[in-house]
Amino acid sequence: LAEGEQRDAQRVLEETPTEPLAQAMWDYTGLERFWQRFNKAKLEEQALERERAALSQTNQRLRQLLRQYLAGISITQEMLGQPNPL
Repeated sequence: LAEGEQRDAQRVLEETPTEPLAQAMWDYTGLERFWQRFNKAKLEEQALERERAALSQTNQRLRQLLRQYLAGISITQEMLGQPNPL
């Protein structure tokens, strides 16, 4: 914007609105920072929830692998009855 247009825009922003809707919006401009922080917190919450779900899935997979490993190294009665190749 040109210098004169910038001054006009700044003047309009600084003057108190006279229309009812504009006045209502003016009353809530102080909450803008609150809503920014609130939205940031919500986004962080969603990111953490997704990370928790991914970690839970990884945990289940690791538990399954551990069960398979333990089943492979344990000695059962069936194994004792079979000929031992060693």
